[in-house]
Amino acid sequence: RRFTELCDEEILCREKVRYIGDAVAAVAAVDEDTAEEALDLIDVEYEPLPAVFDPLEAIKEEAPQIHEGVELNINVTRHIEWGDVDEAFKKCDHIREDQFKCSSQAHVCMETHDAVASFDYSGKLTVWTSTQSSYYIQRLLADMTGLREGDIRVIKPPTGGGFGSKFELDSAQFCAAILSMKLCKPVKIVLSREEEFTATKRRTPMYYYLKLGAKKDGTLLAKEARVITEGGAYTAMGATALYLTGFFSSFPYKYPNYRYDGYR
Repeated sequence: RRFTELCDEEILCREKVRYIGDAVAAVAAVDEDTAEEALDLIDVEYEPLPAVFDPLEAIKEEAPQIHEGVELNINVTRHIEWGDVDEAFKKCDHIREDQFKCSSQAHVCMETHDAVASFDYSGKLTVWTSTQSSYYIQRLLADMTGLREGDIRVIKPPTGGGFGSKFELDSAQFCAAILSMKLCKPVKIVLSREEEFTATKRRTPMYYYLKLGAKKDGTLLAKEARVITEGGAYTAMGATALYLTGFFSSFPYKYPNYRYDGYR
């Protein structure tokens, strides 16, 4: 089954992996050592594929296609506009244009991603997980498992940090729920810090192109922003983040004329 906003990510990849953190198998065992031994028995044959690591290169015609059917590797666009931006710039005494880039950032929460899933013979699933959105997780689990939302309970203990990285589950936490359903026993998973870096979501790098216009007295008349984000292998909550980037770019000052175009 596929999940995330645009349903482009699999819990366990079957035919194609798109980045180093993609999961292809899951193992449950009575202890960690036994689980590691079982993982060592799994043999996967990979065929190297053309890769692209720069969003400005990824949107070129000749770039490798990350997802089939996604033209120029752009799967989300967002547009926000009010006022008459072009006309406002004509009235400006001063115009400043510049470009900026922000790098990728791991959230590095004090508590890593984790989950304890318990499925019982009555058909009820309970999941304890470090999350920022219990009800969204409940809906995702219902979509992935086929259970009714009313048969899923998500409990959020005090969370050791989130910063946006824990609004949704990653494949490892989904696997805990699915394995518990198969075994009718509690299944626990806690990611290491290294696994956090390689297999969970992070803040995406962005290229900003900004243009601001003002009168001689300092009155701001117009702002134009164009953003290209390095979305990585999957959408996750990228569509929402792309919209919020444009929304928050109109702050903290009041711009009577504003235009934003975002590409991911």
